[in-house]
Amino acid sequence: MIVNKIKIKKFRNYDDLEMIFENGINYLFGKNGVGKTNLIEAIYYVSNLESFRTNDDKDLIKDLKGEFFIDCKVNDIEYSLLVNKDAKLLSIDGIVYKKYREYLGHVNVIEFCPEEVYLLKDFPKDRRKLLDKEISKIDKDYLNDILVYNKVLKQRNELLKSNDNYKDDLLSVLDNKLAELQIDIIKKRKKFLFSIEDKMNELDTSFNKKYHVKINYDSSFEGLSKEEIVNKYLEVIEKDKEKMVTSLGIHKDDFKIYINDNDASIFGSQGEQRFIVLLIKLALVKLVKERTNDCPILVLDDVFSELDEIRKKEIYEIIKDFDQVFITGCNEEDIKGFNSYISYEINSKGISKGEKV
Repeated sequence: MIVNKIKIKKFRNYDDLEMIFENGINYLFGKNGVGKTNLIEAIYYVSNLESFRTNDDKDLIKDLKGEFFIDCKVNDIEYSLLVNKDAKLLSIDGIVYKKYREYLGHVNVIEFCPEEVYLLKDFPKDRRKLLDKEISKIDKDYLNDILVYNKVLKQRNELLKSNDNYKDDLLSVLDNKLAELQIDIIKKRKKFLFSIEDKMNELDTSFNKKYHVKINYDSSFEGLSKEEIVNKYLEVIEKDKEKMVTSLGIHKDDFKIYINDNDASIFGSQGEQRFIVLLIKLALVKLVKERTNDCPILVLDDVFSELDEIRKKEIYEIIKDFDQVFITGCNEEDIKGFNSYISYEINSKGISKGEKV
């Protein structure tokens, strides 16, 4: 999968920009604040319909008003997005897509940014979001199950707050539906995490077998039958009515990563934790390529800021065969050990494309 060309208007600090990119490693470098990350953020947005830096689309619009536009050719297919603070207008080769779920999955971009230590340290919802996003890209049935689950969960929570005379009967219907959905979702999440664990350990051979990875999925319903899950809901029904919220379900699940039998969320330095998250993203690329026979585009923001030359070289040996990689950095010295790449220097005057190495 390759970004051939991108046009962006009124996106972040860019009024109007058009860029042609190459396959292989594309290195964007320049001083802080010139727009390196903004450019790869636009590429990421084409894939995920969201930023990896903000949850609010209006933050992406230049001058915080109006709208932004992205037109991106990936494998010579044209993806066009017109986005304002209220709506997204999406099309692929001129065909309009009204439902996000029908658009998502056509372009696969996986990113890494330094702040993603949160995946290990902070909220379970962020780890669940990563799981749901990446599995949905390669399994449309999973995406549909998640959407239906969230809809039924919302109905259940609204019912818990209501004074409906038939509340208990309706709750029973919803509990059966939730139980049915969760069995498949849990199985797919566990299978996906096991595959990521396997890929991370395969990558470990590129890093002198320094790490052994183990990923544990934590669910209150793991291994339970539909009837057992429904009984679990019955056990907490009074508590749920009192708090007016559903206390059990996959929306509470989490996973933990262990490195050499140590909890990765407290293992090593912040730089070490960042590297573990990078390993997860590299494993995702390899897994998706294996499952779809199409290599995702990899976006690495400021990846080398805390890595020594040996570690940089190790990363290069992994990514050199990926279809397309975008890396941002402050200067070209950061990739002096790379044998093949093309650089783009970004400054206040514009973007200068270098010779392909």
